[in-house]
Amino acid sequence: MVDAYTDWCGWCKVMDQETFNDTLVGDFINGQFISTKINMEENFGLDLAMKYRVSQYPQYLFFNGKGELL
Repeated sequence: MVDAYTDWCGWCKVMDQETFNDTLVGDFINGQFISTKINMEENFGLDLAMKYRVSQYPQYLFFNGKGELL
């Protein structure tokens, strides 16, 4: 699971503070996925945003074990 975010995204900050900090949500995500946050406006994030057409934030990308976008 990729949390595609930007520094200026207000709703990304809300998700971090309210949703991902919730113990039930965090336990579920950590138990089901390998998750990471990637800033879509820096380094590898720029390439990822272009490849998967990420243009709205927050956005979450889910990949299978083969690295294919689901």
